[in-house]
Order: sequence, then C-alpha cells, then structure tokens
Amino acid sequence: MESCYGGRILKGKKLTLAGPDVQVIFERAEQASFIWTTHEVRFALDNIAVAELSDRLHPKESEFVIPSLKDVSFQIVKTNITDQDGNIVKVIG
Repeated sequence: MESCYGGRILKGKKLTLAGPDVQVIFERAEQASFIWTTHEVRFALDNIAVAELSDRLHPKESEFVIPSLKDVSFQIVKTNITDQDGNIVKVIG
C-alpha cells in the first residue's frame, strides 16, 4: 500500500512537519539516513525506507522502528482535535 506521503517523497517532493520548536523533514535520497540538529530532524529516505515507513505509519498510537534507519524509533501519540470552544471533536491515534 503506497501512502500519500510515500508517493510524494518518491516523486522528489519534501514533506515538512513544523512544530513550535522543531521541524521534521522527509525527503528523497539514494541512501537512507537522518540528521538531528537543535531545531530540525531531516530524514533522507530511499525507496526501501519509504516502503518500510509507509507500511508502519498509521494514525494510531504506536511506537516502531524500521530496519533502514538504525538508531531511530518513531512514536505516534494520541492527539485530540478540538473546536474553538475547546471541545474534543476528533481523536487521532
């Protein structure tokens, strides 16, 4: 199953997730690797790493590793989506 982010990366387009303190970037590369700095985590993903990540990355609470990126673990945490009054309207994870 190819995900929308997998297809995006395989087409050479970056996927950037921006938070208040850190930016996470997924991009296409010939060899899988990652770089971690104070304000940025950059994942360079080859075809194998994209496939491994696509197989494991689902919107439910979990923690996992992929063989292509040694020393990296991914954690999906539950997120509450609220309306303007603070009422939870959707839970992801």
